[in-house]
Amino acid sequence: VYQTYAKPITSLSRELTDVEGDLHHITISEDAYTKELYSLKGSIRHLLNEVITRRLDAYESKLREQDTQLFMLRSQLRPHFYLNAITTINSMTYQGREEDIRHFLDALSVHMRYMMRTDESRITLGEEIKHIRAYIAMQEIRYPSKIIHHIDIPEEMDDIMIPHLILYTVVENTFKYSMGIEDVLLIMIQGEWTGDGFKVTVEDNGNGYPQDVLQLYNGPLPQNMDSERKRHIGLRNIKQTLELKYKRSDLLRIRNSVPHGAVTELT
Repeated sequence: VYQTYAKPITSLSRELTDVEGDLHHITISEDAYTKELYSLKGSIRHLLNEVITRRLDAYESKLREQDTQLFMLRSQLRPHFYLNAITTINSMTYQGREEDIRHFLDALSVHMRYMMRTDESRITLGEEIKHIRAYIAMQEIRYPSKIIHHIDIPEEMDDIMIPHLILYTVVENTFKYSMGIEDVLLIMIQGEWTGDGFKVTVEDNGNGYPQDVLQLYNGPLPQNMDSERKRHIGLRNIKQTLELKYKRSDLLRIRNSVPHGAVTELT
């Protein structure tokens, strides 16, 4: 009885007391002579392997999240944006646009305070929209009569928590890639409830997304994205942030509208 039952159970118990230690070096080596103990031994080994695998997955996920946060932080540090803002203010002083300068500085202060909130990974949708309005206001002062925008977000969505800067990044990309010198930029932002959450859609009247970008970002991201780090960094950050926080790869959808324009959907 001792050899068949007591000794194997004692050995299993002794090994499992170290489960909080180094899992990689835990071995259940005692022979199990009965069917029941053999089955128990196999189940415990399987569970230990599962724990190791999940710990590794969690560690890799944390590294990817830190990598994405680093890129998001770097993307916030845009000296050229603030230099352009100073140049814009300087130009308006020569044009006697004192009222525009005051509005521009008000919007710039809102923008800078929001961009400096680097200690917060999530923010309310209402705060993000307020920041986007300030950003668009600056652009409208820089490009008079060249921007038409419409924001339709239900008030009951204002308190929803979203990743910091995730919607702003889409809007900024719209100005970066769709703002022309001669054409008027039309940008529309709309929010709506869906079956399992809510969706925000950003649409413009620019040239739309290239086909290779549509193919890349409408599915799971490849493991090796090094070649894309300097290209489409905004979309890459959005995609990875959504995947890391919500464990789904289908929450960013991009497409082109007819006859032209880009549509970005965040769920």
